[in-house]
Amino acid sequence: MNVIAFPRDLGGLPADQMQEIRDIGFTHYRRVEDDLIGQIAILRAACLILCDFAMRVPDPVAGLEAHLGHLRDETAELILAAQDS
Repeated sequence: MNVIAFPRDLGGLPADQMQEIRDIGFTHYRRVEDDLIGQIAILRAACLILCDFAMRVPDPVAGLEAHLGHLRDETAELILAAQDS
């Protein structure tokens, strides 16, 4: 399963490019699976990415809420998929 901290409509990228982004993120996460510092670094990077995306809109806090909503939705889908397998 791949978790991604990007909004679903990331610049209107095609599905294959979105999957590539997911695969890259997943690969990096698995490389630090047993490395707490590495995991914290990835979480920090995800927070900085969300901040960058949020700062592109007139109301950054509302932008952050929207991006967090996308992240929450994708995480819920991953949980459901894991429970079904």
